[in-house]
Amino acid sequence: MNATTYGLDVAKRIFQMYWVDAQSGEIVNRRFSRDDLIGFLAQRPAGRVTLEACGSGHWWARKIKVFSRFLAALEQVNAAVDKMLDSSAAGS
Repeated sequence: MNATTYGLDVAKRIFQMYWVDAQSGEIVNRRFSRDDLIGFLAQRPAGRVTLEACGSGHWWARKIKVFSRFLAALEQVNAAVDKMLDSSAAGS
C-alpha cells in the first residue's frame, strides 16, 4: 500500500500536521484549528497518521479512525526512522 504518512502534533487549539506531497515530493507543514483539521482529514485519501500518546492523542485517535485512517504507534515510527538513518549512514 502506497499511502501518505501524516505526522500530527496535537495541542489545545492549534494543530500542526506534516506530510510529503506524493505528486511534488514537497514536505508540507500546515496549522489547523480543531474543526479545520477534522474537515481536512475527511477530504484526504486514507493514509497513516502518527501522533503522540497523550490524553488528547487518544481523543484524536478515535476521531481519525472514523475517517478510515491507519494509526501508527510511536514505536513503529521510531523503528522506521532508525532504519532510514542506518541505511543512509551505510550509503555515505
